[in-house]
Amino acid sequence: MAGTGKIGEVVSRVFTGFGRTVLAYDSQPTATCKQMGLRDVPLKELLSLSHNVTLHWRLTPATHHLIDAGGLERMKRGVMLINTSRGAVIDTRAVLRGLKDGAIGHLGLNVYEEEADLFFEAL
Repeated sequence: MAGTGKIGEVVSRVFTGFGRTVLAYDSQPTATCKQMGLRDVPLKELLSLSHNVTLHWRLTPATHHLIDAGGLERMKRGVMLINTSRGAVIDTRAVLRGLKDGAIGHLGLNVYEEEADLFFEAL
């Protein structure tokens, strides 16, 4: 899991409730997540060890396209990638290539990188 703010804490409770080991990457891990037993690891390690990767970040210059082709190459083949942060946290073109070649087995998005032109308009 990447991002241990309020949403990350809730997701962590769900996964730990199922007895899963949760790896976390965050520049400022919360005390609550530490108390739950989350293992704080560097992003490269999280990506290479995880079967499921969930993203819970704000969009900043540092998080823009943080999951790109290089990040996808580090992930286990067939990984489940869930993005509930902002669309531009992932490189959409790289993720689409990953879906087509089987690098990503499952993808869940509630946001899209170029969503500004799709929402908030009467169509």
